[in-house]
Amino acid sequence: MISIPVGKQLSRREVHQQLGGNSQSGIAPTKGGPILLFTDPEGGEENGYEDGWGLDGLFYYSGEGQTGDQVMKRGNRAVLTHAKSGRPLHLFRTVKPTIVEHVGEFVLTEVGPWREVDALDRNKELRKMIIFRLRPLGETAPFSSKTSFEDSPELRVEYAPLEQHKTPSSTINPATKEPYVAQRRESELVQRLGAYLEAAGHEVLRNRIIPAGELSALRTDLFDKTDNVLVEAKGSVTRDAIRMAIGQLLDYRRFLTPSPDCAILLPEQPRKDLLDLCAAIHIAAMWPEGNAFVAKSPFPLGSEGTYGSAGV
Repeated sequence: MISIPVGKQLSRREVHQQLGGNSQSGIAPTKGGPILLFTDPEGGEENGYEDGWGLDGLFYYSGEGQTGDQVMKRGNRAVLTHAKSGRPLHLFRTVKPTIVEHVGEFVLTEVGPWREVDALDRNKELRKMIIFRLRPLGETAPFSSKTSFEDSPELRVEYAPLEQHKTPSSTINPATKEPYVAQRRESELVQRLGAYLEAAGHEVLRNRIIPAGELSALRTDLFDKTDNVLVEAKGSVTRDAIRMAIGQLLDYRRFLTPSPDCAILLPEQPRKDLLDLCAAIHIAAMWPEGNAFVAKSPFPLGSEGTYGSAGV
C-alpha cells in the first residue's frame, strides 16, 4: 500500500516527493518500494505510446522508450519482474499538465503478461513496442481511454466513422533531425473525398480490423460501402508512399468479405510509371481535380461517374 488514496489528484512533483522515483520517466521504480507507472491516454500517442483499457477489463500499458524498438531492460525489466522482486505496481494518469491521479494498484497477468506489437514511435517510424497486460487489484479510479485493446482468438471486422480532421502538428524528420510541419494531407484528402461521396449518396465508413491474436486494430482510411471500394490515402506521390499504400491495401483486403476493389488517394496525379505500377496489380489511383476526383483505374470505378473520369 502507498499513502496516496485511489482517486487522489496531485502534482507529479508531490508524488515523487512522497514516494521517490525518477520524475522524468514513465516507468519510475522507487528505492526498494513500489514501481510507479505514469500514463497519458489522451496525449501519449504523440510520444509513441498507446495505453488504454481492454474489453477484457485489463489495462494495456506501453513499455518505455519513445524511439526505436523497445527492449526488455531497465524500467521494462522492472515491471516484468515486479512480482518476483515483491514491488507493487501503482498507476497514475495525467489529468492535466503537471497533475496526475492515482488510478490504483495493478499486477501483471500470470498468462501472457506482455506482448510485442507494431506501432509508430515519436518520430512516426514503425517499431516494435512492448505492451504490458495489467490486472487491477482492488479499487481503481475509473476513466475512459481513446485506445481500446482486444485480445481475441478470432478475427473481428467492424465499421467505424471516418477519422476527424486533425490540425497540423510539428514533429522531427528522422533522416535530417530537423523540425518540419506535418500537414496531415492524408486526413484532409480523406475528409474531402468522404464529403464528396456522401454528397453523391454513398455510405462512407472506415473498417476496424482486429486479426486473430492481435491486440490493436487495423484501421483503414476510407471504405466506400456503396461501391465496395477500399481507399488508402497518402500525402505525397513518391514511390515509397505508393508502395506503402499498396502493402496496406493488400493487408486490409484479405480480411474483408466480399473482397473490395482498392484505390490509392493522392494529392496530385503521379508520374506514369507509378500509375502503371498500380494498374499492374489492379489498384486504382485517384486525386482531386477542381471540385471532383479523377482516377486511373483498371476497373470501373464509381457508380454514375462518382469518382470522375476513369482511365484518364
